[in-house]
Amino acid sequence: MIEANIESLMPIEVDFLKKLDNYGATQEVNEAPKWMRNLAMAGSLAGLGAGIGLGAGSMLDDTPKGEETAQIDKSDSITKKLVKRKGNPKAIMVGFAQQHEDAISDAPSSGNYKWINPSSFSDHEILPYVSMYVKDYRAKEEKQSISDLHKRVFGNSGLWGGKDMHVIDGSQVLPPSWSISFDVYRTKVQNKINQVLQDIDRLEDPAKIEAHFGASLEEVEAKIQRLQRTIQTQK
Repeated sequence: MIEANIESLMPIEVDFLKKLDNYGATQEVNEAPKWMRNLAMAGSLAGLGAGIGLGAGSMLDDTPKGEETAQIDKSDSITKKLVKRKGNPKAIMVGFAQQHEDAISDAPSSGNYKWINPSSFSDHEILPYVSMYVKDYRAKEEKQSISDLHKRVFGNSGLWGGKDMHVIDGSQVLPPSWSISFDVYRTKVQNKINQVLQDIDRLEDPAKIEAHFGASLEEVEAKIQRLQRTIQTQK
């Protein structure tokens, strides 16, 4: 196996992602508006809300007693926590994959990759390679912007292990840290999509929509369709 780019299923303009980062209110929106429910789009938005909050966990601190995280950066008391552990990292990854084998499927990316759906992870599990608890790594990723998450998730595979990745049936298995990063990206994107669609529902008039977004309703629809493709999964 060689290092390669992990591409999204649909190219997205970086400028559009940056605009999403700054768009709308900060609160999460879980109900799809009337405009989205009535929109045909050949079914391309079907299941838009299916993954809202998927794998988010309770965020309760259920770290097993006797195990402590070692802070390595005093300037960031939440996101830079490592867990001391023994063993070969690749062997640990193999064991993790075996434990979660029912959650493995083709990755939501182009290329010959598989991923482990993070809905099967528990907060207190230690992630291979990064040696962080699931809850700590998720908290770190939740502070990242959509554009930064997209750049990292759909970047060079070397960021995630490259040629040293675990392989199943000829496919490289992306590490569980990738799964969490993608899940956070997916949740953020879904929330932003719902914010955009709510505003379209509120504005109704195509002229007002174009004035608000700086693009026609058809153009906004097309961007939403492409964005939806980047977060579609099999499991």
